[in-house]
Amino acid sequence: MESEIAVLNQEDWRDFKELRLRALKTDPTAFGSSFEEEINLPDDEWRRKLEDQKRITYAAKILDQLVGIAGVRFESLRHVEHMATIVSVFVNPAFRGKGIGYRLMSRILEDLHSNPKIIKVRLSVNELQVAARNMYEKLGFHRIGLAEKEMRVEGKYYDQSQMELIFEDKL
Repeated sequence: MESEIAVLNQEDWRDFKELRLRALKTDPTAFGSSFEEEINLPDDEWRRKLEDQKRITYAAKILDQLVGIAGVRFESLRHVEHMATIVSVFVNPAFRGKGIGYRLMSRILEDLHSNPKIIKVRLSVNELQVAARNMYEKLGFHRIGLAEKEMRVEGKYYDQSQMELIFEDKL
């Protein structure tokens, strides 16, 4: 079953909220925010997340069901507006291993490559998420550093790989 990749808009907020909360519950060490912080957000806040002009949220859908999400945050200051940061990548565990995350990230990178401002794409990934790190490397990202004890979840610290991809053909 093929997934469709789409950009979410304000009308998608309920499906986005449901998958985002599932992500925070399923993989708490993959996100800076927690399920407890987001579960009680008002509906207007969920809508605002999808209308922020400095961010785009992509989704992988199968038969109109959201099965994966990823966000792109854009820098607005002049000296760093050539960079974008990929955040909050998640694929529902029931759909992992089917290439959905790869297709989602490929679409994002295609869109970023076609954006004349963007030269560099950054992301962070938990060191324990080996499959995700391998996927990012397959897409052309390389590790530029390790942020030690970057996250603390339930009293335990986790390191994050800092990765980047530079569109060399645009330099």
